[in-house]
Amino acid sequence: MRAYSRFRVILLSGLLLLTIGLVSSSSFGQSTLPAGTPPPPAKAGLMQLILSHPDPVFFTIAGLSVAGLALIIQGFIKTRATVFMPETSTNAIREMISQRRYQELIDFTETDPSFVSKVLNPALKRAPSWVAMKETLETAVGEETAEQFRRIEYLNIIGNLGPLLGLL
Repeated sequence: MRAYSRFRVILLSGLLLLTIGLVSSSSFGQSTLPAGTPPPPAKAGLMQLILSHPDPVFFTIAGLSVAGLALIIQGFIKTRATVFMPETSTNAIREMISQRRYQELIDFTETDPSFVSKVLNPALKRAPSWVAMKETLETAVGEETAEQFRRIEYLNIIGNLGPLLGLL
């Protein structure tokens, strides 16, 4: 959890530094030509137009769009059934349960990084009491689901910043 928070702080700091750099290096659309100088000839092409008139808002929106697309692709990759419940993990868990190797099952779920193991481990540690196991399992599922939702919070921020920056 600390690494995730550290990543968020570093990402926010980087975006702030990038924004400050873009804002301080541009003239916000003011002409830098001396009086009496004719304007430069019009250039063809969208990229030439964008690069000839550097606008920090445009580049911020473009950067956030790329970051949002990267987060969406990352979300698709990390939220597959094969990632949450890998067949090797579920088969190993089923085998240990059927053979009644509960201590080995607890050790396995502590080291396995899959969603099913992270959720099952706290419940297995409350083994004698069915009610305690059920409540612990529900809590663990809620915590792991919340962790998955925290990964896409950046998309919410980007989605709210886009229209606000567009108004500039």
